[in-house]
Amino acid sequence: LINSAFNLYYQPIMLYKQNIDNCFNDVIGDKGICKDAFAHNLTLANQQIVKLQQQQKAGGLPLFDFVEKNSDLAQIKHTTKYIADNFKELIIFGIGGSSLGGQTLCGMKFYQHFFDKDKIRIKFFDNIHYHNFNLLLNAIDIEDTAFLVISKSGHTIETITQTLVTIDYFKERVANLGKHFFFLTEDTDNPLRNFAKNLQATILDHLKYFVGFYSCFTNVGLFP
Repeated sequence: LINSAFNLYYQPIMLYKQNIDNCFNDVIGDKGICKDAFAHNLTLANQQIVKLQQQQKAGGLPLFDFVEKNSDLAQIKHTTKYIADNFKELIIFGIGGSSLGGQTLCGMKFYQHFFDKDKIRIKFFDNIHYHNFNLLLNAIDIEDTAFLVISKSGHTIETITQTLVTIDYFKERVANLGKHFFFLTEDTDNPLRNFAKNLQATILDHLKYFVGFYSCFTNVGLFP
């Protein structure tokens, strides 16, 4: 799907024919578009497409390069297999695009068809309301639960709060909580990454240029 979208961008193909004749002023009068102006702007648009293609070839558009890369898939598969083999539930902490991309993919029919719900349950928790969070914590069997904490910047206060409250809640019940936690954040000197190191938890790198919803097809969305 990603490769198809990439090919469509760089090799424009019309999958259907769109008739815009009734948009021009020679058909509908003064309210219509001037054909000469339209042709001029179409030329300008094509020039910009060429510039984008040149930038991409020069490595200046990492967002477009990403669709041809799969170097992170091995780490995703290795880590998710470990979680599936050792835990019965995965709880994901994240706010906005750190959570919604994975939720979207997990809600698609092809995912629901192939996903083995009897092997591991996945829950997204993007709420820090005290009552809701307390209900979640009380329902967790910590021995069978893993946590994936996602924040690109590592500074997201809601995600940090979720993590700290959870660890404080379970710290007296589990000898090594670090084995239950997996962090996905940028490789920078940020609070969440430093905390993960102190916890001796597994850390995955969040790609630098992908923010919010644009991270859906990176390890942020593909991991769950």
